[in-house]
Parts: sequence; structure tokens; C-alpha cells
Amino acid sequence: QARLGFSVAVHLQPDILLIDEILSVGDMAFQNKCFIRLQQLKKRGVTFILVSHSPTHVVQLCERALWLHKGRVMDIGPAKQVTQSYLKFLEQEEVRQVQRHQQSQEEGTKEARRESGKDIYGPIFDEFDKIEDLEVKLLVNGREDHVLRVHDDLLIRYRFKLVVRRADWEDHHQEKN
Repeated sequence: QARLGFSVAVHLQPDILLIDEILSVGDMAFQNKCFIRLQQLKKRGVTFILVSHSPTHVVQLCERALWLHKGRVMDIGPAKQVTQSYLKFLEQEEVRQVQRHQQSQEEGTKEARRESGKDIYGPIFDEFDKIEDLEVKLLVNGREDHVLRVHDDLLIRYRFKLVVRRADWEDHHQEKN
């Protein structure tokens, strides 16, 4: 469906084309064809609005960018400048998340652990009541750090205690037998 939709849209020779994450679907061959076709359209003067989370696509395809976060305009301007602001924001959010996690470990409360486990856009895994004493260390280029940049080597070391009620454990093992 994505291939057909993209094909129809670009062959209609539009003046303005709205593209919503089309470059994130399909195999590499399809993505490359899309990218080549978009470059051709751009040279012909077609205006397109690209909705994407890919800073690479934004910089490669757009001259200007608008960054929205939770419905609020965070930055608008040259694509490279806006994507750099976006990436810096994400890096800062990750640092704040690590700091919240460290603070929750110090406080030791179950609710604080739940809060620190949330990522920028909401919880991914919300069963922290079954994990205790979570300790995570990030080794960036062989040194303990909390900031990761593109092309850095990363090793994640973690320890935790998994808490399972005896009844849950017995139910699980009875199902296997």
C-alpha cells in the first residue's frame, strides 16, 4: 500500500506533496527509489512537507524544518540547525532520565522507581514492581558515562533482583509440565 500510494502521489506531478514517514517503510531498494524520486521532485521545484523522526531524512530532503514536541513549536529554521536542536534535546532528556533514575534509587520508593522508568513519550514496560535493586551502568568508549554520541562504543552493564511471588512461580512451572 505504501509503494502504491507513493507511486501515485509522485506521478501526479503535484505542486505540494505531504509525506508522512514514507521513507521508514519497505526495504532498502524501495527507500532508495523514494529518495531518488523526491530529489528529482525537489529539483523540479515541488514543495513537500515531510513528517519524520529521522534527522538524516530531514537534513537531506529539506531546506527548512519545524520541530514540534507535544504540540508545541520547539524550533523553526534551517533543517540542519533544527535537527541539531532536536538531537541535543533528546540527549538532554536522556541525561535527565538517568538523573531521575539515580535519584529514585537513592529515595528507594516504589513510586519514584516507576516515574524514573518512563521514557520521553511514555512507559514502554511498566512492571517495575517485579524488579528490585536495578543498577545500570553505561560504559561509553570504555569509561562510565551518561552521555552517548553517534559512533561511540557503548556497553551496558546491569544488575537487578527479580521478585516473583511463589504462587506465580508455581503456576508458571505447572503450565510447563
